[in-house]
Amino acid sequence: MGRRRRGRVPVSRLLRLRQTEIVHYSGPIPSPAMLRAYEEVIVNGAERVFRMAEEQGRHRRRQESFSLFLQFLGLLLGAAVCGGLGYGGWLLAREGQSLLGIAAIIAALATPASIFVYRQRRQHEDPAPNDSD
Repeated sequence: MGRRRRGRVPVSRLLRLRQTEIVHYSGPIPSPAMLRAYEEVIVNGAERVFRMAEEQGRHRRRQESFSLFLQFLGLLLGAAVCGGLGYGGWLLAREGQSLLGIAAIIAALATPASIFVYRQRRQHEDPAPNDSD
């Protein structure tokens, strides 16, 4: 029985090279090299990316402004309700309904205090920023 002799296998058949490139960037604008690649693939690709980033920035700023407005409006309405409740309690106490008046005044003072305590506890339990606040 004859042995079959194996010949040498070329190195090119033994080795396979696999190269993977991972590119990461933060923010709406990619690197200049990527912008050039967009220009090669899409007509005015880089301009479109910049326009999209500008529109997204405008939208984000509008949303933040509206959110601040709603927070301020909620603060004003809450102050009006608490003030009205306190004033109503004072009127009740002045008209001889001292128990109801004192209860209304305590409710007017306890409401914002309880909201403050609740938010402080929640912030202490979850120190991560919360966009819904």
